Amino acid sequence: MSVSRAHSSGDRTDRDGRRGVPVQSADVSVRTVEPVLAGTARALISARGLVKRFGDFTAVDEIDVEVRPGEAFGFLGPNGAGKSSTMRMIGCTSDPTEGTLSVFGMDPVSQGRQIRARMGVVPQQDQLDTELTVEENLVIYGRFFDIPRAECRRRAAELIDFVQLTDRAQSKVDPLSGGMKRRVTIARSLINNPELILLDEPTTGLDPQARHVLWDKLYRLKQQGVTLVLTTHYMDEAEQLCDRLVVMDCGRIVAEGSPRQLIDQ
Repeated sequence: MSVSRAHSSGDRTDRDGRRGVPVQSADVSVRTVEPVLAGTARALISARGLVKRFGDFTAVDEIDVEVRPGEAFGFLGPNGAGKSSTMRMIGCTSDPTEGTLSVFGMDPVSQGRQIRARMGVVPQQDQLDTELTVEENLVIYGRFFDIPRAECRRRAAELIDFVQLTDRAQSKVDPLSGGMKRRVTIARSLINNPELILLDEPTTGLDPQARHVLWDKLYRLKQQGVTLVLTTHYMDEAEQLCDRLVVMDCGRIVAEGSPRQLIDQ
């Protein structure tokens, strides 16, 4: 199995020796939790023997996964490895065929609404309303969580500033670049002040500069203790963002560990 390692420039090194981009000083108000090292707290996400089949095709084949509060966890692998199918089960949009899965200690099948209220999702496709403005996309999405309109507007302004699109707040989404649309999608995923964010291939198709901007935003969320779960086929992205990751191929987990451990193997 092979995974891509994209090239980047202007890197910084964090305390774990991972490369990245300069972290800017602006902040955003999201639910803050103390970062917790894996193995020291109850799992936020726990999967045992998780299986997803589509007819005769097995997309996810008996995987075991645990994600702890405050960590950044990655699913690394090529297209068709089972990463997105796993994310849809965690995101309560696809029921497992077999095995057990809990998110926040709840069952995604019977308690999906409660789980989604505490979760933000950045799908592969942005799914923005291109005829609405950046601000309108966030405010309307926030209303789905029963957030009062005035509070939605306040949060939208804060989040638009966080993703550095204040000058585009009243612009329609359609003419924005791919990188800008991706930032709008991330801002929208934060409107409900989530404890957990799922990101499915967050930088696929973006140019190097746009990827760096997005990495910066995600790194800052991670610093605030937000739990990140992402899929990627870029090893440098996993190295930059993830504390731990699993490598998937043909629906199975074939390796797991920290990015450095996997690179050294």
